[in-house]
Amino acid sequence: MRDLLFNLVDESPAGGYTDARHERRTITELALDERGPQLSSHEKTGGFCRIAGLRGMAHVAFTEPESAIKLVKRETRNASAVAGTSISAPPARVARVECPKQQPIEGRVKTLRENYALLSGFPAIKRASLYFRQERCHKLFANSAGTFLEQDQQWDFCLLSVLVENGQWAVEVLSAADGVLQDEQFHIEQLGRWTESLRSATMPSKGRYTVILEPQLAGAVIHETVGHLSEADNTTRSRSVQQHFSIGSRVGADNFSVVDDASLPGLPGSYAFDDEGVPGGRTTLVREGIVAAKLHTLRTAAEGSAEPTGSARAADFACEPIVRCSNTLVLPGDQTTEELIESVADGLYLRGVGGGRTYGDTFVYSACGGNRIRDGRLAEPVGNITIRAQVTDFLSNITGIGSHMPRFSSPFCIKKGQPWMPVWSGSPALRVANVPLEPGSC
Repeated sequence: MRDLLFNLVDESPAGGYTDARHERRTITELALDERGPQLSSHEKTGGFCRIAGLRGMAHVAFTEPESAIKLVKRETRNASAVAGTSISAPPARVARVECPKQQPIEGRVKTLRENYALLSGFPAIKRASLYFRQERCHKLFANSAGTFLEQDQQWDFCLLSVLVENGQWAVEVLSAADGVLQDEQFHIEQLGRWTESLRSATMPSKGRYTVILEPQLAGAVIHETVGHLSEADNTTRSRSVQQHFSIGSRVGADNFSVVDDASLPGLPGSYAFDDEGVPGGRTTLVREGIVAAKLHTLRTAAEGSAEPTGSARAADFACEPIVRCSNTLVLPGDQTTEELIESVADGLYLRGVGGGRTYGDTFVYSACGGNRIRDGRLAEPVGNITIRAQVTDFLSNITGIGSHMPRFSSPFCIKKGQPWMPVWSGSPALRVANVPLEPGSC
């Protein structure tokens, strides 16, 4: 396969650039609900080649190696006529990156069945479902500058979803890049106990509230807001984003800083090299409240006269690498979660990643519930609730940042129709004023 990739990149047009990658991806899935366990496993194998001519770029996805050369030769002839932008090759590298030993799937299935039984035993739960996905990927990459990379990657992801007897939903997500889901039983028991409080949950009226976002929810919201608006291919989608989230714009207080870092060890969004052969590294997106940088692929960097950030990721072999977040995190502040709660006379403490999306300069995200805060103390439970806000208004109202950031996080992202991509979104608890909320989930 190494020889095939170099044969492909040798077809690079004069003055242009070509890269090629090949993946062997094994995906194992387990679904558990009242119908019983459903276990499946399948493999995706294929490659992707990009040919950048002097005036444009062409793409070839292939599953049969013997057909790849013929397809690439045809597209190379057409590359100069394809609308697009040329890209420059990153410095040549040769590297081999291995994964740690993985836990056998048989052991994972046994543990998951036990945890599902534990969760189903809580009396408030009307229906529970569990989805587990284990993905192993072996990648080869070569380009016309002489780079050759071999990289193993792996991810484990578990989604637990429960329907409470009064119609409320609660969700818990677990993930790991090293094959070990941390504190799994603890989080499942915590989810089960929470459903008991959701039995009596009230629904706050639509309006604006001061809220405390617990760390997992805070991280997911920062991914949707700062993360996606920092992706260079997203900034052109909204004139408001270009105007209010451009480099140098103030979007938060002096104590608000956000980084994206693919080089952090053992996290779902970590990798040594992206899918263009650029090393994954650390990029400061917001420094002391001011937008400091964008995430780039080779192509968006060339278009924006910027440096590539190692943020080009493809969800599988048939997809073009696009700008994606890796591990996006808010740098810790100096207050404990308890101190943040004590500072709120009347508000809400929200938790649970119900899902959401960003469109233009607006985002929507659902929390599974939480508690009312009265006179600095957690009071009665509240049910499913949705934040629907303008991004920069929301960020500018972050008035407190916690000091502790757990490894627990929302673990995946879907963008531009590509299948799910492992990410990590870390944050301490956040206090945010004047947040528009509405009952129910989005």
